[in-house]
Amino acid sequence: NPLPLITVVSDPINGTVCAGSPVTLVASGANSYSWTGGVINGTAFTPSQTTTYTVIGTDNNGCRGSANSIITVLTLPVTQIATPTNSFICEGSSTTLNATGNGATYQWYLNNSEIAGQTSSSINVTAEGSYTVITRNLQGCRSLPSSPVVLELHRTPQVAFSYDTYCVGVPLQFTNLSTTTYSGPVQWEWDFGTGALSALAAPTFTYSAAGPYIVKLKVTPTRCPSLARSDIRGITIDKPLPGMRYPAIKALISTPTNLSARLIGGSTYQWTPGTSLSSSVISNPVFNSSNPQDYLIKIRASSGCTTTDTLSVLVFKESGIYVPKAFSPNGDGQNERLYPELVNFASLQYFRVYNRWGQLVYETRAMTTQGWDGVYNGVKQPMDTYTWFAAGTDTNGKLITANGQTLLIR
Repeated sequence: NPLPLITVVSDPINGTVCAGSPVTLVASGANSYSWTGGVINGTAFTPSQTTTYTVIGTDNNGCRGSANSIITVLTLPVTQIATPTNSFICEGSSTTLNATGNGATYQWYLNNSEIAGQTSSSINVTAEGSYTVITRNLQGCRSLPSSPVVLELHRTPQVAFSYDTYCVGVPLQFTNLSTTTYSGPVQWEWDFGTGALSALAAPTFTYSAAGPYIVKLKVTPTRCPSLARSDIRGITIDKPLPGMRYPAIKALISTPTNLSARLIGGSTYQWTPGTSLSSSVISNPVFNSSNPQDYLIKIRASSGCTTTDTLSVLVFKESGIYVPKAFSPNGDGQNERLYPELVNFASLQYFRVYNRWGQLVYETRAMTTQGWDGVYNGVKQPMDTYTWFAAGTDTNGKLITANGQTLLIR
């Protein structure tokens, strides 16, 4: 019997592959086949080096023929990316990546996606991410991806700040509202407009004089100084208003009486002591007591400035008209004018002052503390005893009259 004629077809047909690529050998001309090198007829395998594979084919008569197939394995090219000078890119600028290796052509990738048109050994990049490169040799073999180079993009900081108070002698806390998450390490530089500086992120500063100031916050990314940005704001530092004494409040015993502190924009209030008041932390509490009381009123403005005023509450048993026994219009600032103290009054019909000869020297219907200054027709009246008359209506609509004498002292 003749020997079987064995033929072999390889895939790829030329029997040449790049390292790591599969090969399929298919023998024909017999009924069964036995390959060297562990090859299974018609099954793909991956050769590690150039090898000659032999197959023995056996036909139905038990006759055997053989054939050889040479598989040439080409070495893969190798490429790497040279370590860049910096692992970051400053916004608005770029950096160059260079590939080294034994390939003929290159292809760059960003985050595993091919970068169109980037086929040279170097690339100029502006975007952050993971860069790799693959090269091919003249035989078309493709290298493994290079080790990745990860670049971070440092962005321009967004600079802003705020502050809580703006009063002389009160520590002013600055709040840093800047966004530097993607700017890398940064340096802070505060200029408070007085020559004083600070490198803290959120400093506290106390101004010693009132007036306008220019405050500047500069943020400099240390890796990208060209991205430095600033926020400049004008601040007007206030000073506390001087404290004042309010006119005394005349209240009836155990009768609710409205009190009132002066209004300062954005203020908070603290009355001390807080006794006999509906609230000690509002501007207009209600007083109710059988005892007189002196109050300190601490008023804190939105600027942080604090002013302390005083108020005395006098307590009377009933509605009435009270006039002092003497007054002294001598320019010393004490008891300069004569006027009626009206307790629980709605209106004043008249307050009249007569000299010893029955001559009317002063009259008013105003419920004020202006009163009589001891002058009549432009002439200072002599030290003497004067008679007064008054009438008015209390808050219950009751008419109340009173009269008496007072001494003018020079």
